[in-house]
Amino acid sequence: MKNLTLQEALVKNNLSLKEAFEKCLPAPNNGSIKNEEYNNDRYIQSKRNYYYVRKCIKGKLIHFGKYKTKSDAIKVRDYFIREGWNPLSVPKACRELGVERLPQKKRKRRK
Repeated sequence: MKNLTLQEALVKNNLSLKEAFEKCLPAPNNGSIKNEEYNNDRYIQSKRNYYYVRKCIKGKLIHFGKYKTKSDAIKVRDYFIREGWNPLSVPKACRELGVERLPQKKRKRRK
């Protein structure tokens, strides 16, 4: 069985952090959970008004695309959390979600 992070488990089970705690600990909310979207920026980096979905897999940083809006990047990230982190399925994910993946410029390496 694959070990999931908390964020991955919540997305996979379609739960918010508050709902997960209420299922496990049905005590009243004392205000300690302020934001239901716990760690919403995981695997997402913003740079120059664009959003990048990236994850480190087996010690290598893998890029899953550049997106114009944060909501598009979150949709793509959540798709990969549910379906598994396969970088070859990025075009399929974008088609299914109706999200536009922006082209990334290749940087020239310094010698």
